[in-house]
Amino acid sequence: MQDQILKSYLDDFASRFGHEELQEYLQFEHFVAHCIVAKDYQGHFDSSHITVGNATGIDSVAIFVNDVLIESAMELKSFEKRNLEVKFIFIQTKTSNSYDHGEVLKFTTAVQNFFSSDKKTDEYILLDKHEIKDLIYKRAIKFVENPVVQLYYATTSAIAPNDLIEDVGQKVVEALGKTNLFSNITFNFITSEDLKSTYRTLSHKVTKQITFEKHTILPKIHGVKRAFIGILPCKEYLKLICDDEGKLLKNVFYDNVRDFQGENSVNREILSTITAEEFGKETFVLLNNGVTVVSKSINPVGIEFTVRDFQIVNGCQTSHVLHRNATLLSGNEFITIKLIETEDADLTNKITKATNRQTEVKLEAFAGLQPFHKELEAFYASQPVAERLYYERRPGQYDFDSLISQNKVITIPYQIKAFVSVFLEEPQKIHFYYGQLLADYNSGDESVLFSETHAPHPYLLSSRLIFRISDRLKKTAKDCGKWKYHLSAMVRMLMVGPFSKNRLSDVNYCRKYCENLTLKLTNFDRYFDSAAGILFKTISNVNSKSRSIRDLPQDGKLAESLISECRTIYLNSNHQRLEASGEEFDHTFIGKISNIISGQNLGIIEYGQKRFFFPNKDTSLTTGQKVRFRVHKINNAFEAYEVVVL
Repeated sequence: MQDQILKSYLDDFASRFGHEELQEYLQFEHFVAHCIVAKDYQGHFDSSHITVGNATGIDSVAIFVNDVLIESAMELKSFEKRNLEVKFIFIQTKTSNSYDHGEVLKFTTAVQNFFSSDKKTDEYILLDKHEIKDLIYKRAIKFVENPVVQLYYATTSAIAPNDLIEDVGQKVVEALGKTNLFSNITFNFITSEDLKSTYRTLSHKVTKQITFEKHTILPKIHGVKRAFIGILPCKEYLKLICDDEGKLLKNVFYDNVRDFQGENSVNREILSTITAEEFGKETFVLLNNGVTVVSKSINPVGIEFTVRDFQIVNGCQTSHVLHRNATLLSGNEFITIKLIETEDADLTNKITKATNRQTEVKLEAFAGLQPFHKELEAFYASQPVAERLYYERRPGQYDFDSLISQNKVITIPYQIKAFVSVFLEEPQKIHFYYGQLLADYNSGDESVLFSETHAPHPYLLSSRLIFRISDRLKKTAKDCGKWKYHLSAMVRMLMVGPFSKNRLSDVNYCRKYCENLTLKLTNFDRYFDSAAGILFKTISNVNSKSRSIRDLPQDGKLAESLISECRTIYLNSNHQRLEASGEEFDHTFIGKISNIISGQNLGIIEYGQKRFFFPNKDTSLTTGQKVRFRVHKINNAFEAYEVVVL
């Protein structure tokens, strides 16, 4: 790469996000995908889920539904009852510093083929993305407006392409427009200067300046450096939440507990006030609850306020409506604003909870504000630096720490999927939207996710295992990535055997189990290879039966079968080892009673292919009951004990 400054940015990106071992052109694909998507997307994402490998003419595809990056068709279930706003992003990258007419044409053709009505075969590399597209258009009745399509062709050239190349892009815009499938289509040529500017912006904290004339200083408040309250012209407020091009800064809404809710009743009322007659507009400041801004730094000079590293913790709906209807603002509309300078995260959480009462808030919205997450963050931080991961209970808290590799940051959605797959043994469910998972596992009397009584050890170890699996898979075929959650559950089972999910609140049990797992990670590659062998042998057998393997990652029976096979292997191998060494076998297992021998006070528990006798004086135990039990060695034989009905 000839541009040394761009090269330095690329190296910085590869180091921060764990792509150092990739070839330069692959690093560039990830770099461009990150720059383009992160500029407008308010959530964390892995560029590996956007880049598409060996697809002809296309390097990356990102599909957004209601500002959520959709990685699998299963996630669309979370939007079944909502209106849809959809955006497709297609990216092609070239490390050359010139434009190739043929390559641009290949890119445009590939995008047109993606939206064509031709049936795609199983060999079509973009088949998973294409399935998402098909499901979206099947719900076209829910479109607020037809989807938006954005095409980006990026090179290392510092200048824009010539007219001939520009015409190729314009022609695909016209061709896609004739399909009547889209509300807006744009083709963007990205230069090296564009990429450098975007990466610099993403690498620095947001700083904005506003004229805050009508304000007053609030009295001293514990935990707050200073705070102001007043009214701000809506047009002036937009300067705070928009970039220089007038686009909404999605990242300043990270800490807001709900995304934009679309045309719900509250947002329609906001819009009706904006569109009212002249005197009606003036009532906006009276009718609206206003916004709350929490900032790390506020520098007021007279009425000019410089606000740095801030979050809109309340006012997401108002902000979106104002931005979408900026052209309707007359200048007579004001908004109440609270501007708070503090670095106290707990106080920020309290403000967030207290100020978000206007519209319905989903369960996942307040997830990171619960006390358990603070304890979990501290537990992560207590680990040795060499193997430390960083739990991000407050979104964006590690974004600007140059000493922390971003691929070591564990977000709440990441944690949920890791824990569900590794310790709850349901890797097939990670394709659901994380909010749906949180709701599913907290629907009863007892929380199965993030319970205040849970030990932190399984949460950390699940993330650590997924991290190791992800790192290993970067060195293998890209298609393996969809199986990383299954492989993680399988590797854990092969390493340390069954885990009792009913004992998540037993700190000693969880600590001992996870300490054993940590020790076994020293032989990670051996266990990974074993798990991968089992997985791909199973996939091959399924494929040989002429069944499509595309949907197998969501197959619950397959996941259960894979984990069960690993459980049997672990049990058999450890019995042999323990018989030879004379060590005590003290793990906890789940099985079922296959027989009660009356008159002898004995019972038999069936566990896989194994049978264990156990002393039985409990007359309530019956055949077929599911039980938790331990196993120890008595007189050269293994016997079950501590049998508890589940």
